[in-house]
Amino acid sequence: MKTIAVFEFNKAPLSEGIIRVSRIIRPDFPVEQVNAQLRLLVAEARKTIQAGDYIETQVSTLLKLFYRDWLFSGVTGVYLLSKALWLDKVLIARQGATVSLGTIFLHVATQLQLPVILIIVLTQLILCVRREDGSYWYINPINGETLTEQILDLWVKGTISPFANLTRKDIEETAHRIIIRKMFDTIKAALMEEKNGTSAKSL
Repeated sequence: MKTIAVFEFNKAPLSEGIIRVSRIIRPDFPVEQVNAQLRLLVAEARKTIQAGDYIETQVSTLLKLFYRDWLFSGVTGVYLLSKALWLDKVLIARQGATVSLGTIFLHVATQLQLPVILIIVLTQLILCVRREDGSYWYINPINGETLTEQILDLWVKGTISPFANLTRKDIEETAHRIIIRKMFDTIKAALMEEKNGTSAKSL
């Protein structure tokens, strides 16, 4: 097994990188259980999705599976943020944060050879699908709803300046190592807030 120091995060599936880092931080992280659950999701998706359909049709079917049938959703009510980020917790509860839900969706989509990527627009992580005609379809990982470029442009104006506009650079694919770093920075802050300092110091 490669160590973290030499592991090439950008060349490996995002889920693999997150699982690898999770195991180092949490000695009790159930790697085999998580991988088994991910395999089950992929197997179920393969039974439902027709490989010969248009990409948009396949992704639409996967979205229905993920959010309607499998009941994945954003966390609600009072919750510990760290539990919305750890993949093992999210796979059991079927509730998570944008990065954990996005990672699981991306894993299934990638196994089905669907052109789905994750991008960070300002501070928001979203799913992006490249259609056959070359256009892009942006999706909110929390609920599977479509995000138009007009909505993304409003994010830019609200975050940077009323005079700022969405650019192509804002919606380029984000390197896996950057997503992983941001995810574990958030977990560290959450663990410190939850007074779980031992695990936080591992980050």
